[in-house]
Amino acid sequence: MKFFKKVFVAVLIVGGLLSFFKEFYWEEFSNVNIIELSTEKVRESQILATSSAINLAREVASISARQKLEIKTENDFVVHVPVLMYHYVRDAVPPTEELSYHLSVKVAELDRQFEYLSKNGFQTISLNDLYESLVNRTPLPPKSVIITFDDGYRDFYQNAFPIIKKYNLRVVSFYVGNYTNYPNYMSWSMLKEIHNSGLVDVQSHTLSHFLLTKISPDERRREIFESKRLLEEGLGKKINYLAYPYGDYNEEVVNLAREAGYRLAFSTRPGNTLTSSEQLFLNRVVVSGFDTLETFKAKLSK
Repeated sequence: MKFFKKVFVAVLIVGGLLSFFKEFYWEEFSNVNIIELSTEKVRESQILATSSAINLAREVASISARQKLEIKTENDFVVHVPVLMYHYVRDAVPPTEELSYHLSVKVAELDRQFEYLSKNGFQTISLNDLYESLVNRTPLPPKSVIITFDDGYRDFYQNAFPIIKKYNLRVVSFYVGNYTNYPNYMSWSMLKEIHNSGLVDVQSHTLSHFLLTKISPDERRREIFESKRLLEEGLGKKINYLAYPYGDYNEEVVNLAREAGYRLAFSTRPGNTLTSSEQLFLNRVVVSGFDTLETFKAKLSK
């Protein structure tokens, strides 16, 4: 009898966690149920979320625990600005990467989205602008938007960068510091070119794109500190901003980001509301391969 009670309780717990996952992430993942997992040997291994209820429960439990950090105070300064989050910009998804389709925006769609921003009075502000706004409690210009690209894929240089120059928009490239010799990622020469354009602000996406809460304290410190040092030395600029791989963070990760000297850090939690008390775990808005121009417009005002 005790055994069946334990099974029943376990089912309730997993069911509750699945409900939590659906509530917080259903909007972005209703068409593709995946979780990306990072290991030392495989950078982009992906599995179906439903293939393992245990793994899903663990990940959602981790996300749930991290919500405790995200408590706003009465003295918060709040701005409402979409921080758009892109990954791949490509027209064809290789068969081995079908599950990453939701992270792949087609070239023509990116052009349409950026054309819309350009022709409708949106201002692409910098992360420095956002930081100064939150610290000094000053409002941002109307129709402000921040554009970020994660990982540093080579298709950013090949496909996105020409469109960025075409519309003269400012964007951020969160780059994985150890990937300059990987064929699918931007090389040092490419990074220097986009940096020297004055349109692309290269910032840190850690050293190796590991799940920061799942590695040892020493590895965690190295991922956060060494990526900053490497990019600063390679590009001759200050690296003040960080995006957590997979949006994975906890109190220890946030404290390390603060200790390393990052001014702002970004999660993958959806939303356009940014607060001064959450400077090291700010919201972003995913732009996916399923977005039409209309859904893209809607995300600018959420």
